[in-house]
Amino acid sequence: MWCKRESTASTSNQIASAGIEALAGALRRNTTLRELKLASQFGSKPISQAAEEAMADALATNRTVTKLTLETKSTRARERIG
Repeated sequence: MWCKRESTASTSNQIASAGIEALAGALRRNTTLRELKLASQFGSKPISQAAEEAMADALATNRTVTKLTLETKSTRARERIG
């Protein structure tokens, strides 16, 4: 049986670029998650522009997530997320 999460919070963690890209991949197939909190990621390396843009691209086509907490440095990512 699959767990259908509607909200998840991963704030103040150390999710790196690879983790953000993996989450972006999952969001492309997401049909249940409505709220995603990813603020304050304090890893040893900043999240890459490519990872931020992968997340933005995934969210551009995802119609299920309605609440998002995410800090981005990429202007393109911010514009895509809106």
